[in-house]
Amino acid sequence: MTIGSLYPGNGLDTLIRAWQKIVGRHQDARLWIIGDGQDRDHLLQLKKDLDLAWHVLMPGTFEEIDEVLAAADVYVVDRKSVV
Repeated sequence: MTIGSLYPGNGLDTLIRAWQKIVGRHQDARLWIIGDGQDRDHLLQLKKDLDLAWHVLMPGTFEEIDEVLAAADVYVVDRKSVV
């Protein structure tokens, strides 16, 4: 899981591409990308092109994220977005 703004150059496209290898080993693996931004359409197309529709989930934003974080096995942080 990752939470943040979806902007070009933040590495989420690399994360989605790398997720293909994870899915190859673990068919039930799910990557949640939570957030919104100008790169959203590009990332949605990328996951479609890589046939990761059911493995990369992009639900948008949440008012509260406590329960989402509690459900995650791993949380990925973009160091540039941490204040």
